[in-house]
Amino acid sequence: MLRTLATALATGLLLTLSACSGGDPAASFVGSWGSQEPGQPNLTITEKLEISGTDGCNHLSGTGSINGETLRFGNMVSTEMACPDIMTWLGGAYGATVSGGVMTITDLDDVTIGTLDQAPTQ
Repeated sequence: MLRTLATALATGLLLTLSACSGGDPAASFVGSWGSQEPGQPNLTITEKLEISGTDGCNHLSGTGSINGETLRFGNMVSTEMACPDIMTWLGGAYGATVSGGVMTITDLDDVTIGTLDQAPTQ
């Protein structure tokens, strides 16, 4: 009986730990990314995967969805100001992954077009 109880407790603990480690993949994307300095790209992503930010020149907004461990940028809208001295790579975002506090942004061909560091929480 003691062995059965120990086995049941161990199984319950393993199930609990595996449920906790699975987590919500969207949670790793939530927060602020990039710099708030003028002319620098940044994004803010909410729990509902609402996305807003700037490529350093143009304002961006839209929604995202999760596909495995990847954030897919959905219907994004952007202003279209001319900014000759600013790299506006963020406007070409199609997907993103997060690892170690760095968001890697990819284009439609899954080629890395830039990275954003996770902004410190205030």
